Amino acid sequence: MKAVRVRDHQPVLESDAPEPVVRRGEAVVEIEAACVSHLDLQIARGEFSEQPPRPYVPGTDASGRVLVGDGVRPGERVWVRGGGVGVVRDGCWAERVGLPVEALHPLREDVDAVLAATFFVPCATAHSALHDVGGLTAGERVAVRGAGGAVGGVATQLALAGGAGEVIAILRSAEPPAVIPDGARVVVAAEPDELAGALAGSGIDLLIDTVGGEGLAACIPAMRPRGRIVLVGYVAGTRLELDILALLTHDVSLLPLNGLSREAAMEALADGWLDALVRHDLRLATTEYPPKRLEDALQAVGAGRSRGRVALRF
Repeated sequence: MKAVRVRDHQPVLESDAPEPVVRRGEAVVEIEAACVSHLDLQIARGEFSEQPPRPYVPGTDASGRVLVGDGVRPGERVWVRGGGVGVVRDGCWAERVGLPVEALHPLREDVDAVLAATFFVPCATAHSALHDVGGLTAGERVAVRGAGGAVGGVATQLALAGGAGEVIAILRSAEPPAVIPDGARVVVAAEPDELAGALAGSGIDLLIDTVGGEGLAACIPAMRPRGRIVLVGYVAGTRLELDILALLTHDVSLLPLNGLSREAAMEALADGWLDALVRHDLRLATTEYPPKRLEDALQAVGAGRSRGRVALRF
């Protein structure tokens, strides 16, 4: 059986991995597709707060079909998330895996396997950022920094659908990705000084920042008094320097989002997001690789070369 294992902080594809066995409260799932995410790479490098025993199979998100299990129906199609999968125990980067039943969620047959393996985190994060933490009110002006990424692209679409009066999609390059909806105003700025100039006078009520790093400070003067910045990601760096006086003067709230702590509540909305994705009312960019191109998939995620989500299709 093919499986990816992490031994010395490096995921490696193995062709002779042992077959999973059924344990109480678990099921063996034949994996159709498994997401390759920044979180998976963080855990592999030992940079995340929780770690599975090594060696281990990475992968927190996937789609597949139940082969056999404790209290589950063989042949049922599922998407996988939760139960510590890929975080404190073996994950999904294998042809067949043993998974806790609590991590299995029913999946309709008409959903593409890669889409099913990659949709939940961007949709749940974007929804939480806009509504649970950001408190979006109809008619407000919303900006999304990093709108070309998976979370940013979904947030841009959900902001328009949620009644935002205007949505500003902030990109680093001049070619807008396909996930930017009609009706969003695109701002292109590669450097903080460019961003500050491009946003000057925008009067932003709610900023969703999926990027982090030093560019966040450049957005503060463009905020309305009592505006909110929801800090979601950190692909540009985990550290930033902010002028406290600027925050106080502009009367801006900085609100960090912990998506993991909100996932259980978001599961109830998953079917609606999948329905919207199947109808193409909501779009999510994905790129898939076969397991033999594991290195390409890892580089695409680690170097930020891929727009949207990356997956291994088994």
